[in-house]
Amino acid sequence: MVKNSDLPLGIICGVYSDPFIWSIVKSFTVFFVGVWLARQCKGMELMPSEPPISNLNL
Repeated sequence: MVKNSDLPLGIICGVYSDPFIWSIVKSFTVFFVGVWLARQCKGMELMPSEPPISNLNL
């Protein structure tokens, strides 16, 4: 007979119910999502350059 803890849902419930392990899982997840997001934003210009003042029609 298959134990409840052997099922994938049982493992997830076991991780979720343990506050220490759940905290570690959340921390690693947020870290790796941040790394992925930083790699996706590579080369993105956050503050576009402004034209020189001499080119503005004042």
